[in-house]
Amino acid sequence: MQAISVVPFWQPWSALTSPASLSGLTSVWEHSAGNQGLEDKRPGPNHAWNRVPEDVQTRIIDLVLDRPELAPRELAVTFTDTQDYFVSESSAYRLLKAHDLITSPAFIVIKAPVSSGIKQQPSTSCGKQTSPI
Repeated sequence: MQAISVVPFWQPWSALTSPASLSGLTSVWEHSAGNQGLEDKRPGPNHAWNRVPEDVQTRIIDLVLDRPELAPRELAVTFTDTQDYFVSESSAYRLLKAHDLITSPAFIVIKAPVSSGIKQQPSTSCGKQTSPI
């Protein structure tokens, strides 16, 4: 019968995470940014990763001032086609709203007349006339 050696399960992991195995990686960070390179750099609440840059915002506003008839969807498509920079419809809408350039939708409200002059027939159920209650 052969003896089986028991090795704790954490030993291989501790060998991988030992400071000696990470020394080359940390030294690169330390040389490039000093000790500050090892600190956690999470984005703060004021940092938006998907914000449209200021120069692009200016170009979008210039386009909408040149062509005010464009809706946000049409503006986004036109800007993407002409400027080779993708802007979503929602980004275009938010930008227009922030600059108070959103126009009201182009539709006509039709009001029903107070009295149409047409008398309504009493409703029937199964061919029989029902009496009003």
